Amino acid sequence: MAAFYYFVSSLPFLKFNAPPPISRIEFLRQCEAHLPEDLYQQLAGIDRVPRENACCEVEARWNAWETFLRNVFVRLRAIRRDQHPDDDLRPNTDSFANLEKQVMEAFDGNNPAEERLALDRLRWQKLNDLEVGHQFDFEFLILYHIKLILLEKWADLDTERGRQELENVVQSKLPELDLSGA
Repeated sequence: MAAFYYFVSSLPFLKFNAPPPISRIEFLRQCEAHLPEDLYQQLAGIDRVPRENACCEVEARWNAWETFLRNVFVRLRAIRRDQHPDDDLRPNTDSFANLEKQVMEAFDGNNPAEERLALDRLRWQKLNDLEVGHQFDFEFLILYHIKLILLEKWADLDTERGRQELENVVQSKLPELDLSGA
């Protein structure tokens, strides 16, 4: 794949569990100016959920790993709820033996936010591993984009906004409740 030395060198460093130094929208705007249209469309089509048709080997490897992780998580959550996960599993294209153990360790049941953070730490490490050999190419931009998606997911979590949304839901349901003490 083509090398994008100057563009990649101009991108800010991404650090796990820190606010993203650049928005995903701004990153994609810059990519649009530096990439051929077909590569830009492939990059812009990436989202949090793995897509069926990966644009390149590194995305295919990421999708296989992410799908396996999600399936392990679905199975563990189903066990916790005494349910059967079969309908919610996606086909695995690869197996990652150590990953199941790592997800089980993260899935301690004490704090859902900490579980999600632990899973995202695993994701971040996998993305770092996949970067090896892709410092200035299109595949690096794919991985950078996925890292931005992870960072923005956490940046979008706001305690006060969450509290307000909960209050709105509770207030909207109060008229439906019969509080007459019957």
